[in-house]
Amino acid sequence: MGRFDYKLIPTTRCKGKQLLMHKGFTYYQHMFTRFFYCSKRKTGCLARIKLDSDGSIIFADRNHIHGAPNYMKLPSGDYVKL
Repeated sequence: MGRFDYKLIPTTRCKGKQLLMHKGFTYYQHMFTRFFYCSKRKTGCLARIKLDSDGSIIFADRNHIHGAPNYMKLPSGDYVKL
């Protein structure tokens, strides 16, 4: 699957956690673990990703029930959801 085909984005909602962006979709970090669940999980989307200790994707269920969210990257490098 690959190590560098995703981006980790710092989040302001929970200090120390990050969003994982993979192929246009975002995933939230589950309880400071290596598991990331689709950001739309509350609407029933069960897509998820697991990273190993080196940061490589070792499991990915990318079957989303919705379209990818729209984000814009600012000159500062931050992402803003549109």
